[in-house]
Amino acid sequence: MELKKTKSSYSIIGNFIPFLLKNESSIEAFISNYQVESKLDKMQDGTEVKSFIGKKGNVIIRLLPNRIDYDYIFASSNNTTEEAFQNACNFFSNLGERYGIRAARLALVTTLFTDNTNNEAVKVLENKMNANSLFGPCAEFSFRLNTLTNYFERINSVVNISAGSATNNQTKEVKPILLTTLDINTLASNREHRFDAIDLSNHFSDFLLEEQE
Repeated sequence: MELKKTKSSYSIIGNFIPFLLKNESSIEAFISNYQVESKLDKMQDGTEVKSFIGKKGNVIIRLLPNRIDYDYIFASSNNTTEEAFQNACNFFSNLGERYGIRAARLALVTTLFTDNTNNEAVKVLENKMNANSLFGPCAEFSFRLNTLTNYFERINSVVNISAGSATNNQTKEVKPILLTTLDINTLASNREHRFDAIDLSNHFSDFLLEEQE
């Protein structure tokens, strides 16, 4: 059963409202090599904050009041996990060096899929979980697992598998797939802005180790 990556999203989470309010004009210059769109977000206290979304090739960045995302799309076989990791770390490092940003939480969300023609992928998972012998043949498959693991600190790992379909853009052929989402993040209970954006490579490297597990 071959899993293919479609997207990895590296994120820092926290209160970035002061950063966005103070640096609106310089942010536009900082991400000027992206195709940029902006919008006004109205906060609960009525403050209006400009958010930025930038697109360049297979990369999408988002600078929002409560999170900053670096999305890497695996658009071709030339796109690799190593490249996604390095590019994301470089982006956050440059952001941290320029603005001194610190985050309260980190997250890595990766989306994958596998071909489920004739229910073959489900049959493989059924056998691994011994579900067939316990409950009989599976007509519908959905699976979610949430675990806590120790790395640089306690992190949360969520594996979610569900049925779906994929359409070939050229042939328009629709195939059944199993969609897998791996969501690895630091715990929401710790709200201290303790992560320096300038140096996240070791933390995101631990997330990749957990992803491989």
